[in-house]
Amino acid sequence: MNDIMELMDRTSFAAEIIGSEFDSLFVGALYEVLVNIRDQRTDAGGKREIIMTTTFHPEDRDNVVIDFSVETKLASPMIRPMHRNVGFLQELVYSQRM
Repeated sequence: MNDIMELMDRTSFAAEIIGSEFDSLFVGALYEVLVNIRDQRTDAGGKREIIMTTTFHPEDRDNVVIDFSVETKLASPMIRPMHRNVGFLQELVYSQRM
């Protein structure tokens, strides 16, 4: 157990495991969130999330495959009802009476 504690005490431990790939995944997700906040079609006060998941797949006691994933939950565009006044019905009724 001491070897695990020594490994975790090193300041670069997370960087060694995660590397730059996870960092770029997070930056991409952050960009999506910020663009969504600025989007005029979404609710400015709506909640957004960045969900980071780390999954460990031990191959044996000394080797572990680690999967990282980043997911975003964004505010949906607000649906604005569209109304259009179509006046052909009055003309249709009038022409059938004649």
